[in-house]
Amino acid sequence: MTLFEPLEQEVALWHAAGREATLWWRDDDAVAPTPAFDRLLSVARGLPIAVAAVPATATLALAERLATDTSVGIIQHGYAHTNHRPAAEKSAEFAADRPLAVMQAELAAGWRTLAEVFGTRARPILVPPWNRIAPDLAHALRGYAALSTFGRRRQRHIGRTLVLNAHVDPVRWKEGRSFIGGDAVIDRLAEHLAARRTGACDPEEATGLLTHHLVHCDQLWDFLAEAVPRLQRMAGVRFLTLDELTR
Repeated sequence: MTLFEPLEQEVALWHAAGREATLWWRDDDAVAPTPAFDRLLSVARGLPIAVAAVPATATLALAERLATDTSVGIIQHGYAHTNHRPAAEKSAEFAADRPLAVMQAELAAGWRTLAEVFGTRARPILVPPWNRIAPDLAHALRGYAALSTFGRRRQRHIGRTLVLNAHVDPVRWKEGRSFIGGDAVIDRLAEHLAARRTGACDPEEATGLLTHHLVHCDQLWDFLAEAVPRLQRMAGVRFLTLDELTR
């Protein structure tokens, strides 16, 4: 079996059923234009990408770099990407032990900064750092079109906010930020699509690819350079824009 065959077979089942296999692409931790960011845009080949920028450190230079690139939407990656948890616990910027009012104020300040730097390119979609957010904060969100963490969503909305998760992360974070391998990425994309097709998870939740351009190794870059054009040519596959995802 070739590298892409599991995904091609799954997409063929969608196509035979008259359905479109929808994907979306989220890339986290953007702050400034870098060679890695340029490489991301080059590899993407014009596919729509939701770039999660950190408001407290996002630069005007990043906005200028994207001035003519209409394929990129900017979404809010927390506030300062600061871990407030004890060393022995999982990292989080917005954990349940912080005062709700303080976290809400940080998010509001972050959104104002993002809107000032990126203008209408900024979209009110919240990506909490480390994909973790206190339940009371998630339920109290106001003004956001969507909340994006990681894994199959259990409900379409939390409070008033659409849940728009990513599902496939090609980085092995606990093993030197190494690449999980192209076969694992393809298998996980196919598995989520199969779960949607069969009703094992929400069929309306687009399958999300999550990348972190600043930590990619050469093997991951090489895989993306091969996979993106292959996906673009695959009949029945479409990457959704933020407008389509939040409509």
